[in-house]
Amino acid sequence: MSPTRVDLTVMETIHDAFRRDLDLLTRAAAGAGADPDAGERVRLGWHVLAEQLHHHHTVEDEQLWPLVRRSWRRSPDALQVLDAMEDEHELVDPALAAVGDAVREERSPAQALDHLHTVVRDHLAHEEAEAMPLIVAAVTPRDWDAFGAAQARSLGLRGAAEFFPWLLQGQDDVRTEKVLGVLPRPLRWAYRRRWQPQWAARHQVLVG
Repeated sequence: MSPTRVDLTVMETIHDAFRRDLDLLTRAAAGAGADPDAGERVRLGWHVLAEQLHHHHTVEDEQLWPLVRRSWRRSPDALQVLDAMEDEHELVDPALAAVGDAVREERSPAQALDHLHTVVRDHLAHEEAEAMPLIVAAVTPRDWDAFGAAQARSLGLRGAAEFFPWLLQGQDDVRTEKVLGVLPRPLRWAYRRRWQPQWAARHQVLVG
């Protein structure tokens, strides 16, 4: 039997990963004097987070929210929520830039990270409370699957090899298996045998 509603597990896991990384980076920046690995943790973690956050918001603005808008085009309240999602993304961009400037100039990014953390945390909470229910209520599983397939094509194998180990870092087995269920079996094998071990080796300062 086909599902009657979309499964937002991957989207929810992406949000968890953003919170995880921002927590790690703000702690590392605040305690930089006492942690010899803090500088490298911030630099490496920042580049990973910035790339994933920028990609995620670009996908939402260019593909996801237009898809959702089509289902709610006669609902002013729903359209107001979707407008707010895009407006909040405009707040994220300068906050991202401020952290990037501090990292590149080898200044402490602690204050900029605190601000980014607040902006992203508030946006994710708003999205989960008001925008994600709009997806579940109106987007069909068929359209959601087509959206997911488009994302897979845009990532390609190289992008997937970075995205899934980053996404699943620290996740429990149940969530990991559910997320990996979106991949065909050969790519699940690749994740376990190649992608995850290689990513962990390159990002050891982040994964402990």
